[in-house]
Amino acid sequence: EGGKTLLAIAIGRRVLLLSEESNPDNEMGFEYTHIKDIQLSESPILIKLMDGEYGIMVVGYKHHWELLELNNVQSIKRAEGSEDSGPRRGALVNALRIGDERDGQIILCYNHTCHFERLTTKGLESDCEYDFHWTTVPTAVGKMTHA
Repeated sequence: EGGKTLLAIAIGRRVLLLSEESNPDNEMGFEYTHIKDIQLSESPILIKLMDGEYGIMVVGYKHHWELLELNNVQSIKRAEGSEDSGPRRGALVNALRIGDERDGQIILCYNHTCHFERLTTKGLESDCEYDFHWTTVPTAVGKMTHA
C-alpha cells in the first residue's frame, strides 16, 4: 500500500536484504535490488522483518533469539535476558508486530512463553512488557487485525 517490499533471505549465516524497486521495463513493473548483507553469528531458524518507522529484524536461532536494528545492523536485545528477569532462552516460534507505526509493539513467542514489549526508536521499552505463559509449547502463533 504505497510502501516498498523488503525481503530478507538467509543463506547459512548470511542474510541478504532485497528491496522492491520500480522498473517499467520489467513485465511485472518492478524488480528486487540487493541493498545489504548481514552476517550473523550462526545460521538462523527463523527471521522476521518488522515494519514501521524503523526497520527491525527478529532472528531466531536454535536456542535463542535477538533483535537487530537494520540501519546499522546492531543488536537491540538478545534472548539471554537481563539480570532481573533471568534467562529467556528458547527456540523462536514466531514474532509478530502489532499496533500501528506510532504505537509499535512486538510479541516474541518461544518455548512456553509469548513476550510482549513496546518498540521505540531506542529499541525496546522495558516499562511496558509482560509475558504470557503456556503449559505446552505453541507450534504456531498468528494475528488478525479487526477494523
